[in-house]
Amino acid sequence: ARCNDYGKLDSTIVYGEIAIEKFKAISNYNSMCYVYNNLSKAYNKQGKYDKAINILISGLKIAEKTNNEVWINHFTASISINYHDFESYEKGVFYGLKAVELAKKAKNDSDGKMKFALNALAINYDDWNKPEKALYYHYKNVKLTKGKDTLFLASTYNNIGNTLLKQKKFGEAQKWFNRSLVITNIN
Repeated sequence: ARCNDYGKLDSTIVYGEIAIEKFKAISNYNSMCYVYNNLSKAYNKQGKYDKAINILISGLKIAEKTNNEVWINHFTASISINYHDFESYEKGVFYGLKAVELAKKAKNDSDGKMKFALNALAINYDDWNKPEKALYYHYKNVKLTKGKDTLFLASTYNNIGNTLLKQKKFGEAQKWFNRSLVITNIN
């Protein structure tokens, strides 16, 4: 994780692969999930989205095998985000919808499963040129988040502004960008 945090992506990958084997040998599946998550981030930062997705799918399989709800939700939404970054929006939407359904069934959402899933789904719809669906899910996120997590709202407001900007609704987009800036400047 440290190597990833400091941008040493090659080291993240080398040490991550070693850690996976060691955790596999002692059946430490939760730690394996952390490592898979960090490996996927490293590959994503390198623009190797196909590798990032494969790593996330490996992590998802481990999470499903151990019935770890938190990691199942996280990996599913992360796969959606990575398909978005890979410009494979149809697959991103598929996993985003799956992540939303998983979040609905979650026993608790203290770690923001639903917010993450809704955002993943919305950004895929946005860049897939389906702005009405993107806005629908972004507005659901606003309703879900309002009064709870203003930092998260800043990015959601920005995403709404971006979608409206693409629709050439400049005045409305500016209002959402301004809301995002106000929150960002407060924090």
